Amino acid sequence: MKNFKIGLQMYSVRNYLAKDFEGTVRAVAEAGYEYAEFAGYYGGLSGQEIKELLDKYGMKAVSVHQGPEMFLEKGKEAFDFFKAFGVYYVIIPWYDKNRLPGSDEWPQTRELFSKLADMAQENGTELLYHNHDFEFAKKINGEYP
Repeated sequence: MKNFKIGLQMYSVRNYLAKDFEGTVRAVAEAGYEYAEFAGYYGGLSGQEIKELLDKYGMKAVSVHQGPEMFLEKGKEAFDFFKAFGVYYVIIPWYDKNRLPGSDEWPQTRELFSKLADMAQENGTELLYHNHDFEFAKKINGEYP
């Protein structure tokens, strides 16, 4: 039988991270989680400091949820930050439903996502999108996505 590694989306403990970043990472590891997927809150630490903390508690991070703004503002620096603690998958966690497929704004959003995907690839990572129920609630060309 395959041994699956179990991870936690750290957004679910974001309030604890804000109060005690290291203590929360330690508690997550002690609860048996082997992977952490951070989401917008990094305790003011550098990527290397997060890597050292994860190593200390026997954890890894291969993905992160992060809005596009950070990549547009910081470019390569943002990707380097994440790569420093092992992140390969950069995931856009949410986007305004009024700018997604079926909207007048979709062409601009598609262009933005394509730009971010190119940036990710140029920096040795991969861009993904985390979908929700609302992305499937509206028909496009007469069909649900």
